[in-house]
Amino acid sequence: MTQDNQPSQSPWDKWKPPVEEAPKRKWLTRSIIMLVLFAVSFAIAYHQGFRWGLPFVINARPLSDGFFVVGLFVTSVGLLVWISSTGFFDIFTYAFRSMLVMFTPFVKPENFPNFYDYKTMRADKRQKAEFTTLVMGLVFIALSLLMLWIYYS
Repeated sequence: MTQDNQPSQSPWDKWKPPVEEAPKRKWLTRSIIMLVLFAVSFAIAYHQGFRWGLPFVINARPLSDGFFVVGLFVTSVGLLVWISSTGFFDIFTYAFRSMLVMFTPFVKPENFPNFYDYKTMRADKRQKAEFTTLVMGLVFIALSLLMLWIYYS
């Protein structure tokens, strides 16, 4: 109890889930991200030998490389986001935060929640899985396979 006769708050009460973005803003954000990813893909393709004066069939191989590198990276991040939304990494975040409590003078270890309480708090606050990043990465890998097919046909 604090001086105001209110129960003391745990350090986890301060965390609030992010505010849901408006659908129009989500599409704008995703479009900008896709443009940046395409720019990175073309930069990698240019480094691999893409030139505007060459025929498209010859440029398909460097484009395949650029799309694949970006697709692999974005798909990996998307898989990690998807797995983290299931609660798989809760034990690691709990261990890290409990380690911080050991070295912080502001929070006493006896006031720190045990793992079961922490897991239920996280489950209550957990949002639904987000597959946007995973889908973006798979689109780039599909573009890479398409460019590879064009190159070899």
